[in-house]
Parts: sequence; C-alpha cells; structure tokens
Amino acid sequence: MKHTRTTIIIVEDEEHISETLGYLFEDLGWDFFSFISGEGALKFLEKKGAEVAIVDLRLPGMSGIEFIKKAHRLHPPLKFIIFTGTYEDEALKELEEIPGISPRIFQKPVKNLEEFVEEIQKMVYPKD
Repeated sequence: MKHTRTTIIIVEDEEHISETLGYLFEDLGWDFFSFISGEGALKFLEKKGAEVAIVDLRLPGMSGIEFIKKAHRLHPPLKFIIFTGTYEDEALKELEEIPGISPRIFQKPVKNLEEFVEEIQKMVYPKD
C-alpha cells in the first residue's frame, strides 16, 4: 500500500494516545499535529489545512462533535475519523449531514494501529 505525504491532525486530550499515533504517522512520513482541545485544532485549521482529523468525542471545552461541525465549515475537504472510548449513537446522528466522516468508529484502545493507516488511505486516496 502506498503511503504518500499526508497531513493529519489529532484532537485528543490523552497525550500518550496522541504520541502513539504520532509515532506511527511519523514512521510513514506523514505530517501530524496534536491538539488537546478542539479550540486549538480550529486555530490551526484557520492557518493551515489538513487531509484528516482524528477526533475524540469527549474533549475539554468544545466536544468532538462540535469540533467536527465547526471544522467542516472552516475546511470542507477535511475528512474525519472518530476515535473515542465511549460514544452515543444519538450524538453521532448530529453528524449525519457532514460528508467526509469515516463510517468506522474507532474504539479505544485500538489493538491494531495499521487499521488507522488503512482507513486514512481509503479516505484520502480512495482509488489507490
């Protein structure tokens, strides 16, 4: 599978999780930026773009769902992968109208990190 340069933002308040994902993406030659809040990630998106955002639903301050809504308005091409310890189907219904959200919800802890790589590849390079 081809791994081309991709920019990913990780919106996750648990630093060890962001670091683990960051090491994986770094090994693939992908650029990544980690944020512990949706507010910080939105400031980044105002200045730079990204192809994918990996988003925890439970964040300090702005929720992951609110971040996804605002990030989509700010940067419509952005794709989203939800990565969370717990989620509610009702909350996810709020996101049904937003394109670019992976149909796969990743539950913490992910035992096989290559699954993230495969999902990102499918979303960013769907014809590869």
